Amino acid sequence: AVGHPVFRLRIDTMHFFRLGNTVADAEPGLPWFPPAYASPEQRRGEAVSTATDVYGLGLLLFEVLAERPPSADPSERLPKPSRTTTQHRIPGELDLIVAKATHAEPERRYVSAAALADDLQRHLRGRPVHAAPDRLHYRVAKFVGRHRLATAAIAAAIVMAILFTWRLANERDRALRAETEARQQSATAERVVDYLVSLFHSASPEEAGTKPIAPRELVDRGRKEIDSRLAGSPVQQARLLGAIGKIYLELGAPEAAAESLGGAADLEREHGTPARRAAYLADQGYALNIAEQPASAEPVLRDSVAELEKQPQKDPKAMADALSTLALSEARNGNPQTALGTLERALDYARQSDGGAEGIRVGQSLYALAEVQMRLGKLDEAEKNARHSIELLRAKTAEGSPEVIAAIGFLTEVYEQQGRYAEGEALLRQMLAVRLKTLAPDSAWAITVRNNLAQAIQLQGRIVEATSLLRENVDYLRAAGQRDTASYFISCNNLASLLEQAGDYASSIELFDETLKRAAQHESDPHMATYRQNLGRSLMLAGKLDAAWPYLSRDIEGGADSLDLNIERGRRLVHLAEWMRRSGRLDEAMRYTEQAGAQFAALYPADHPRQGAVARTRALVLRDQGHAVDAEAELRRAVQILAAGIGKDANATLEAELQLAQLLAARGRIDEAQSLMAHIGPLLGVRFVETAPARRQFGDLQRKLDAS
Repeated sequence: AVGHPVFRLRIDTMHFFRLGNTVADAEPGLPWFPPAYASPEQRRGEAVSTATDVYGLGLLLFEVLAERPPSADPSERLPKPSRTTTQHRIPGELDLIVAKATHAEPERRYVSAAALADDLQRHLRGRPVHAAPDRLHYRVAKFVGRHRLATAAIAAAIVMAILFTWRLANERDRALRAETEARQQSATAERVVDYLVSLFHSASPEEAGTKPIAPRELVDRGRKEIDSRLAGSPVQQARLLGAIGKIYLELGAPEAAAESLGGAADLEREHGTPARRAAYLADQGYALNIAEQPASAEPVLRDSVAELEKQPQKDPKAMADALSTLALSEARNGNPQTALGTLERALDYARQSDGGAEGIRVGQSLYALAEVQMRLGKLDEAEKNARHSIELLRAKTAEGSPEVIAAIGFLTEVYEQQGRYAEGEALLRQMLAVRLKTLAPDSAWAITVRNNLAQAIQLQGRIVEATSLLRENVDYLRAAGQRDTASYFISCNNLASLLEQAGDYASSIELFDETLKRAAQHESDPHMATYRQNLGRSLMLAGKLDAAWPYLSRDIEGGADSLDLNIERGRRLVHLAEWMRRSGRLDEAMRYTEQAGAQFAALYPADHPRQGAVARTRALVLRDQGHAVDAEAELRRAVQILAAGIGKDANATLEAELQLAQLLAARGRIDEAQSLMAHIGPLLGVRFVETAPARRQFGDLQRKLDAS
């Protein structure tokens, strides 16, 4: 068998791949808002408190009122929501409430989420809010607002008694019309606030008790409330669905994000504007991309680009983002050459967005270009652009910014394809250490990097260490009820692959079978071919040849220039060669082996570990055909390639050495066989389970050598 693929969890343009949310219940003292909603004290690495949660809720209130993500100035102050939108009038009291909730000093914020909700309710009822200065004219104004009819009647009587003129009557009528217009203009904000009151109230101790409510649970409740509380108000529904979708992305729930953003785009089609619909479509496509559904993402992103191109004045930032994300979808759908052209357009718009220079937008487009070039096999160019991206982003942002970390993540993908596993491991460890300063270890982001770190480690042969990391991920996802997400499929597949390498076929078959069955319910899952091959391979290695054949024999459909699919085609050929060898059909086995060698020769250099795996399979076929001399030479080449590529103590290297020792012993070269056995023996117990065939074969050979 070859490859034992451990999938990376995707890194996408502008963001790290945030898979299914893994936070089941936030623990007291741990930050539970995502990085975009971190408070000043969180960013400084200080202890968090209830005030931290209030800050996050304040930012959420800002976003749904201003209809854009919050962005504080250097002094940690937010602009007033009323000054950031022209879509509707936002009452000044809501500016004050946001300011109090997001004050840079924790002690000056609301004491709890319930206190924030109470102030919002006071605003809706026309009562003085605690965030406003306690002045006489303010309280008088609020009294008048609560008793409009009585006050108006008294005022009218006084006016009639004193002047009784048409002029003042006309002024009164104009004031009433202005009041009606103001009420209409603030309807959006009122409905939004009413909705948020219900959402924030659910986080209060009266509703949630003493147990902190997890952010995903809070947002799920909010999503359910939108349809009922905003029925008949499609514009408001669209705005809130869009905001909720972005929050789902921050929480690492791309499937839920895509559903919410898709709903917002649908409403905008009938009741909104083309530009806003294009923005929601772009976000939906991004969410589908990171949910490992590029086939579904591509048409959505094309629709977004088409809408943006219809605008009288194209927004270069929006065009660059949409085109970069579209290019990634195209590449992952097996069309990297098409993606290359799309990215050229994205870079043109990125330069316009950056004012003709190379700034943040260009840097982000460049690391998308790096992935596309990697998929075209242009690894040197991919590395160059990934490094250039990092340089640009480091110059424009902080060292630990999400933009820089995302660019470094793309570079580790290139390193993997280049076989530079140790360098990739070092970068991934740095990334994980930086982000765990502000994120919980069971966050979706941590799961992503932990997975990719496990891959880099297992490619160097440290199976036990990698297996431990992957078990953590599977346990976290199961605890969060995320068994039907792409992240769970990938995590199970990866863990099963390592268990298979350790010789635990019963466990690997069980996990591969679960992965395939669950993934089969998602038609657009891009890894279905791999999941089938993996299950078939484990069944074959367990000796269940008839059960394995339907999975291994199925063709790999898709684009001819797709790197992922071409790798899978090469793996399939090696699996078929091994199946034929084990079935005694040696001529067919050799034919498949030669085809596999040619397939991988077009993808990798001669010293790549996959070439070592092909050499090992060819050697076993030669051995079974009775060509011992040629088999020995090929096995030695396999051991050399594998030792250099994944480590001399890696499981695949040890298995190849054991097969070489068996061949040498059969040819009477006992001393050479014993020398190999001395290296293999101490490692078997820590790298293979007790029931692994490799341990049984080692024991049989050792007894023969001892008896000779």
